Amino acid sequence: MFVADGLLYHWDSIAGVKVRQLVLPRERREEVLQLAHESLWGGHMGPKKTKTRIKYSFFWPGMEKEVSEYCQSCHNCQIRSDRRRSDKVPITPLTRPEHPFQVVNVDIIGPIETPSARGHKYALCLVDLCTRWPEVVCLHSLAAKATCDALLEIFSRTGVPEMICSDQGTNFKSQLTQLMLE
Repeated sequence: MFVADGLLYHWDSIAGVKVRQLVLPRERREEVLQLAHESLWGGHMGPKKTKTRIKYSFFWPGMEKEVSEYCQSCHNCQIRSDRRRSDKVPITPLTRPEHPFQVVNVDIIGPIETPSARGHKYALCLVDLCTRWPEVVCLHSLAAKATCDALLEIFSRTGVPEMICSDQGTNFKSQLTQLMLE
Protein backbone atom coordinates (compact mmCIF):
# COMPACT_ATOMS: atom_id res chain seq x y z
CA MET A 1 0.00 0.00 0.00
CA PHE A 2 1.12 3.55 -0.64
CA VAL A 3 -0.16 7.13 -0.36
CA ALA A 4 -0.43 9.42 -3.39
CA ASP A 5 -2.09 12.84 -3.39
CA GLY A 6 -3.41 12.17 0.11
CA LEU A 7 -5.18 8.93 -0.93
CA LEU A 8 -4.31 5.38 0.10
CA TYR A 9 -3.71 2.94 -2.77
CA HIS A 10 -3.09 -0.78 -3.09
CA TRP A 11 -1.25 -2.59 -5.90
CA ASP A 12 -2.72 -5.77 -7.37
CA SER A 13 -2.15 -7.88 -10.46
CA ILE A 14 -5.18 -8.68 -12.63
CA ALA A 15 -4.62 -11.00 -15.60
CA GLY A 16 -0.90 -10.27 -15.39
CA VAL A 17 -1.37 -6.49 -15.45
CA LYS A 18 -0.33 -4.41 -12.43
CA VAL A 19 -3.32 -2.31 -11.29
CA ARG A 20 -3.43 0.60 -8.84
CA GLN A 21 -6.55 0.34 -6.65
CA LEU A 22 -7.95 3.06 -4.41
CA VAL A 23 -8.45 1.73 -0.87
CA LEU A 24 -12.12 2.39 -0.20
CA PRO A 25 -13.39 3.50 3.22
CA ARG A 26 -16.33 1.59 4.76
CA GLU A 27 -18.85 4.37 4.19
CA ARG A 28 -18.30 4.32 0.38
CA ARG A 29 -18.41 0.53 -0.18
CA GLU A 30 -22.19 0.23 -0.44
CA GLU A 31 -22.25 2.87 -3.18
CA VAL A 32 -19.53 1.09 -5.18
CA LEU A 33 -21.26 -2.28 -4.74
CA GLN A 34 -24.54 -0.82 -5.94
CA LEU A 35 -22.93 0.83 -8.98
CA ALA A 36 -20.90 -2.27 -9.92
CA HIS A 37 -23.81 -4.69 -9.55
CA GLU A 38 -27.20 -2.97 -9.86
CA SER A 39 -26.66 0.06 -12.08
CA LEU A 40 -27.25 0.14 -15.82
CA TRP A 41 -23.56 -0.63 -16.31
CA GLY A 42 -23.52 -3.33 -13.64
CA GLY A 43 -26.16 -5.48 -15.27
CA HIS A 44 -26.70 -7.72 -12.22
CA MET A 45 -23.68 -9.84 -13.10
CA GLY A 46 -22.72 -12.61 -10.72
CA PRO A 47 -20.20 -12.31 -7.88
CA LYS A 48 -17.17 -13.21 -10.01
CA LYS A 49 -17.74 -10.55 -12.69
CA THR A 50 -18.79 -7.95 -10.14
CA LYS A 51 -15.57 -8.59 -8.13
CA THR A 52 -13.47 -8.24 -11.27
CA ARG A 53 -15.23 -4.99 -12.21
CA ILE A 54 -14.57 -3.51 -8.75
CA LYS A 55 -10.98 -4.80 -8.51
CA TYR A 56 -9.89 -2.74 -11.50
CA SER A 57 -10.41 0.43 -9.45
CA PHE A 58 -10.92 -0.33 -5.75
CA PHE A 59 -9.69 -2.44 -2.85
CA TRP A 60 -10.73 -3.06 0.74
CA PRO A 61 -10.01 -5.91 3.15
CA GLY A 62 -12.59 -8.70 2.81
CA MET A 63 -13.84 -7.30 -0.50
CA GLU A 64 -14.36 -10.67 -2.20
CA LYS A 65 -16.58 -11.99 0.60
CA GLU A 66 -18.54 -8.73 0.79
CA VAL A 67 -19.14 -8.68 -2.99
CA SER A 68 -20.34 -12.31 -2.93
CA GLU A 69 -22.74 -11.61 -0.07
CA TYR A 70 -24.04 -8.47 -1.80
CA CYS A 71 -24.71 -10.28 -5.10
CA GLN A 72 -26.35 -13.26 -3.37
CA SER A 73 -28.62 -10.98 -1.35
CA CYS A 74 -29.72 -8.93 -4.39
CA HIS A 75 -33.53 -9.12 -4.56
CA ASN A 76 -33.70 -8.78 -8.38
CA CYS A 77 -31.11 -11.52 -8.89
CA GLN A 78 -32.98 -13.87 -6.56
CA ILE A 79 -36.24 -13.31 -8.46
CA ARG A 80 -34.67 -13.81 -11.89
CA SER A 81 -32.18 -16.55 -11.06
CA ASP A 82 -32.46 -20.05 -12.42
CA ARG A 83 -33.72 -22.78 -10.17
CA ARG A 84 -31.25 -24.20 -7.71
CA ARG A 85 -28.62 -26.38 -9.35
CA SER A 86 -29.90 -29.43 -7.45
CA ASP A 87 -33.28 -29.02 -9.17
CA LYS A 88 -31.81 -29.29 -12.66
CA VAL A 89 -31.96 -32.51 -14.60
CA PRO A 90 -28.50 -33.70 -15.62
CA ILE A 91 -27.74 -33.37 -19.32
CA THR A 92 -27.49 -36.73 -21.01
CA PRO A 93 -26.28 -37.18 -24.57
CA LEU A 94 -28.85 -38.22 -27.15
CA THR A 95 -28.05 -41.27 -29.18
CA ARG A 96 -28.10 -40.50 -32.86
CA PRO A 97 -29.45 -42.93 -35.43
CA GLU A 98 -26.81 -45.02 -37.18
CA HIS A 99 -27.95 -44.29 -40.74
CA PRO A 100 -28.95 -41.11 -42.57
CA PHE A 101 -32.70 -40.50 -42.82
CA GLN A 102 -33.50 -43.34 -40.44
CA VAL A 103 -35.16 -40.88 -38.03
CA VAL A 104 -36.29 -37.36 -38.98
CA ASN A 105 -37.87 -34.39 -37.23
CA VAL A 106 -40.54 -32.54 -39.18
CA ASP A 107 -42.48 -29.34 -38.54
CA ILE A 108 -44.27 -26.63 -40.45
CA ILE A 109 -43.46 -22.96 -39.97
CA GLY A 110 -45.76 -20.12 -40.88
CA PRO A 111 -47.79 -18.34 -41.84
CA ILE A 112 -44.97 -16.26 -43.24
CA GLU A 113 -45.97 -12.60 -42.99
CA THR A 114 -45.06 -11.68 -46.55
CA PRO A 115 -45.76 -14.66 -48.84
CA SER A 116 -43.26 -15.53 -51.55
CA ALA A 117 -43.69 -14.30 -55.12
CA ARG A 118 -45.42 -17.62 -55.88
CA GLY A 119 -47.78 -17.27 -52.92
CA HIS A 120 -46.11 -19.70 -50.50
CA LYS A 121 -47.12 -18.89 -46.91
CA TYR A 122 -45.72 -21.96 -45.12
CA ALA A 123 -42.62 -24.14 -45.14
CA LEU A 124 -42.33 -27.81 -44.24
CA CYS A 125 -38.98 -28.27 -42.48
CA LEU A 126 -37.44 -31.71 -42.09
CA VAL A 127 -34.12 -32.45 -40.34
CA ASP A 128 -32.31 -35.79 -40.39
CA LEU A 129 -31.23 -36.73 -36.85
CA CYS A 130 -28.13 -38.64 -37.99
CA THR A 131 -26.51 -36.02 -40.22
CA ARG A 132 -28.51 -32.89 -39.25
CA TRP A 133 -29.25 -32.44 -42.98
CA PRO A 134 -32.13 -29.99 -43.45
CA GLU A 135 -34.80 -30.14 -46.15
CA VAL A 136 -37.37 -27.40 -46.72
CA VAL A 137 -40.39 -27.45 -49.03
CA CYS A 138 -42.50 -24.32 -49.53
CA LEU A 139 -46.28 -24.73 -49.13
CA HIS A 140 -49.30 -22.69 -50.16
CA SER A 141 -51.48 -24.08 -47.35
CA LEU A 142 -51.52 -26.29 -44.26
CA ALA A 143 -53.81 -28.83 -45.90
CA ALA A 144 -52.99 -32.49 -45.34
CA LYS A 145 -52.61 -33.03 -49.11
CA ALA A 146 -49.98 -30.27 -49.32
CA THR A 147 -48.15 -31.80 -46.35
CA CYS A 148 -48.23 -35.28 -47.91
CA ASP A 149 -47.03 -33.98 -51.29
CA ALA A 150 -44.10 -32.20 -49.60
CA LEU A 151 -43.15 -35.32 -47.61
CA LEU A 152 -43.33 -37.47 -50.76
CA GLU A 153 -41.11 -34.98 -52.58
CA ILE A 154 -38.46 -35.32 -49.85
CA PHE A 155 -38.83 -39.09 -49.41
CA SER A 156 -38.41 -39.63 -53.17
CA ARG A 157 -34.84 -38.33 -52.75
CA THR A 158 -33.95 -39.63 -49.28
CA GLY A 159 -36.00 -42.79 -48.84
CA VAL A 160 -38.77 -43.33 -46.30
CA PRO A 161 -37.53 -43.00 -42.70
CA GLU A 162 -38.20 -45.61 -40.02
CA MET A 163 -39.45 -42.92 -37.65
CA ILE A 164 -40.87 -39.42 -38.10
CA CYS A 165 -41.03 -37.09 -35.08
CA SER A 166 -43.45 -34.17 -35.25
CA ASP A 167 -45.30 -31.78 -32.95
CA GLN A 168 -48.53 -33.72 -33.59
CA GLY A 169 -50.02 -30.82 -35.58
CA THR A 170 -53.40 -31.48 -37.21
CA ASN A 171 -51.80 -31.72 -40.66
CA PHE A 172 -49.59 -34.58 -39.39
CA LYS A 173 -52.44 -36.36 -37.58
CA SER A 174 -54.95 -36.24 -40.46
CA GLN A 175 -56.26 -39.49 -41.96
CA LEU A 176 -54.58 -38.77 -45.29
CA THR A 177 -51.16 -38.29 -43.68
CA GLN A 178 -51.61 -41.40 -41.51
CA LEU A 179 -52.52 -43.46 -44.60
CA MET A 180 -49.53 -42.15 -46.54
CA LEU A 181 -47.13 -42.96 -43.71
CA GLU A 182 -48.34 -46.55 -43.31
